[in-house]
Amino acid sequence: AAEWLEARIRDTKAHEVIDWEIFEAATHRLRPEQRVHLLRLLPRSRIWEPLVRFLVAKDEEVFRNFLEMRDLRFAHLAPLGGAPDEPWGPLALAALDAGRTAREIVCESLDGDERARLVHPGSWRPWRQGFEALADNEDPRLREVAREGLRLVEEREEADRRCLRETEIEGIHAAV
Repeated sequence: AAEWLEARIRDTKAHEVIDWEIFEAATHRLRPEQRVHLLRLLPRSRIWEPLVRFLVAKDEEVFRNFLEMRDLRFAHLAPLGGAPDEPWGPLALAALDAGRTAREIVCESLDGDERARLVHPGSWRPWRQGFEALADNEDPRLREVAREGLRLVEEREEADRRCLRETEIEGIHAAV
C-alpha cells in the first residue's frame, strides 16, 4: 500500500479528480513511519488535505512529525477537521505546541470537515458535545480551546436559527 500511495502522490496532477476512498483504504495498514514518509512526499497543494487527514489518522506522534514539515504549514490543521472526540485533544495540544492559536484550531474543527452539513436544528451538536467534554480538561490550554469552540458553536447555532426562521418566513409568504 505504501508503494502504491507513493506512486499516486508522485504521478497525480493537480487538476485530476481523485477518488479519496481508495486513498483512505490504502492508508489503513500503514505503520507510523510509512505515514510520516508519505507526508514528506506531498506536494505543496491543498488538494492533498484529505490524504493528510488519512495519513495522520489521529496519531499524535505522526501529527507532531507532520507539524515539523514547515513547507506544508498550510495543511497542518487539516487533521483537526470535524467534531472533537477523544483523540482530538492531544492533536489540538500538539498544534498549540507548534504555535497555532485556539481560534485557528477551533475554526479548522468547524470548517475543515468537507462533509456537507445541512442547516437543521442540532447540526452543531457533535461539536458542542466535543467542546463541552474538553471544558473540564486538566490542561488549561485545552480549556481555552473548549471556551473558544463553545463560543463559535453558539454563533453558528444562532446563525442557523436565523436562517431557518428566514426560510420559514419566505415559505409562509410564498404560500400566501
